[in-house]
Amino acid sequence: MTADAQSDIEDHVPSTSGSAGTLPQSVRPLRASLEDLDDLIAHRAELIAEARRIAAADDVRPQVLQEATKLAHGGSGDVKPEWFEGVFDKSMSKYDGIKQDLENETARQERLLERIRVRWGWIPGDTALTGRSRTRLSSHNAKTIRE
Repeated sequence: MTADAQSDIEDHVPSTSGSAGTLPQSVRPLRASLEDLDDLIAHRAELIAEARRIAAADDVRPQVLQEATKLAHGGSGDVKPEWFEGVFDKSMSKYDGIKQDLENETARQERLLERIRVRWGWIPGDTALTGRSRTRLSSHNAKTIRE
């Protein structure tokens, strides 16, 4: 590969080490979108870690035993799972906020990915840029990046 070709390719591929100011104008929106995506991924990891912390400290057995003791004084000796639904519902409600946050994050990520797909011509399942995207990336120089 010639030095000119290498330079041309480097001009169109976002760098993770350089500053955004050194990127070509045509690549900056993609770089910003990818950074937004990284932020969403990091926030999702924080939500998952929070859910795991809650789960590690969450033990519903004492509440189930307390409810079973109350119900046992009724006498039949039969225990039915539906008797404990209230206990389980209350315990699961600890996760409602995290669940809502994850749903919101998922929606934001889908909107962002759709924006990337539309603007840059990415096709789901395609791990490389499409020819159309390569042309768009280099359109400011009126060149097409060739493999």
